[in-house]
Amino acid sequence: MAQGRRLTLQEVFGSALEEGWIVIAANVYTPDYVTGVARAMYESGSPAIIQASSDTLPKLSQIHSGVVVKNVPSVDDLLRGATRLSRQRKDLEIEAAEQGDGGRLAIYLAVDHSDPLNKIFLGDETDLREYRTLISGKPQEVKFARVEDELATLYRNDETGFNALFTLKGQDEPLTLDRAKNLLAKYLLFTEKVIMCAHVPEKGIDVDFDYVALDFSCPQDFNVSLTNLVTATRDYYAQEGKYVLVESGYGIEMEKDVLSDEAQREYAQRVIEYVTETDIDAVSCNIGTYHGEMGNGGKQLGNLHTTLMEGVREGLKERGKGHVIIVAHGGSSIADSCLKDLDIAKLGLVKINKASVYINRLAHELRDYINSPEVFSDEKFNRGPSKGFNISEKGIEGVKEESLVLFECCGSAGKALT
Repeated sequence: MAQGRRLTLQEVFGSALEEGWIVIAANVYTPDYVTGVARAMYESGSPAIIQASSDTLPKLSQIHSGVVVKNVPSVDDLLRGATRLSRQRKDLEIEAAEQGDGGRLAIYLAVDHSDPLNKIFLGDETDLREYRTLISGKPQEVKFARVEDELATLYRNDETGFNALFTLKGQDEPLTLDRAKNLLAKYLLFTEKVIMCAHVPEKGIDVDFDYVALDFSCPQDFNVSLTNLVTATRDYYAQEGKYVLVESGYGIEMEKDVLSDEAQREYAQRVIEYVTETDIDAVSCNIGTYHGEMGNGGKQLGNLHTTLMEGVREGLKERGKGHVIIVAHGGSSIADSCLKDLDIAKLGLVKINKASVYINRLAHELRDYINSPEVFSDEKFNRGPSKGFNISEKGIEGVKEESLVLFECCGSAGKALT
């Protein structure tokens, strides 16, 4: 890494595409996960992304402050969770710098955005008013007016489809048009404040993120309008010096499908059109991975949808969008042996999300430690000289070891130092 400056995430992805290596995005759920991944990053000199879902952010805030966050968090609750990660990164970077080798630690932060059709984004007129005030006079205002018009049209022309779409998981009744509008406004308000790196000290908010991953499951034309609104937000705040990359998915709901080569080629064309229409920086699509599964040895390069990735990569290059990367969701289903084949990055797949491998490793480390006879005997806990802190330490070291293996397999070790 250049002395005194963290490379931008755009630069990191550019190097990965050119040289053929992969950036791991570690989905985290507690500060211990972050510490474990960061230790591996420092030891190996590997850049990586620390990623938290919108559902996780209020829990991170709760762990830090002890304040119980309500079931439907406010936008400020979500932002305070993002602040905890921002502060932890800053503290880790300070510690690395004090060791005299801060360049070894290249942490990037991302929000892995839940679908807006999620009860955590249930909002009210206050969220709608605040969002309208925030975007007043900006390009986002025109984009949001279009979103509102399309939402109203969907309600008028296809009430059955509207009701099916806006009956949220765990809810018995569909949202009204006004409540659906409030929900989208709350989602977009939070997204805008992450992209603008909101700083509100009196509320304990100080966000510094590099990447936003969107996850829309609305009708495709409406998905495009929502995504265009977010990329317009990105471009507006980029004028102030911070470019927050935007990822969006196309067809992720098909992830269990095994596609023929012909189907992959047809699907690739639709992905290319989506990227062209929305001007996103990264696209997640059905490359053959599975969410929440590690499988029997994982997916191999031969049974991933390589025809799809080849088609997307070449098509994007032809359209002058060769900088756009492909993202693997459900990356824990990809075998380490596949990651070692660096040709996978040449297909444009240079960001792989990992969650299950970390959850599995942390759980096993804690289970093995607690079940050890040196720790528990005759129903008594032997805390030892560390006074019990080694419970967390075992989990952290397990996450670190898992990360070191992944960084080596992905070819990212040492890339923070270039």
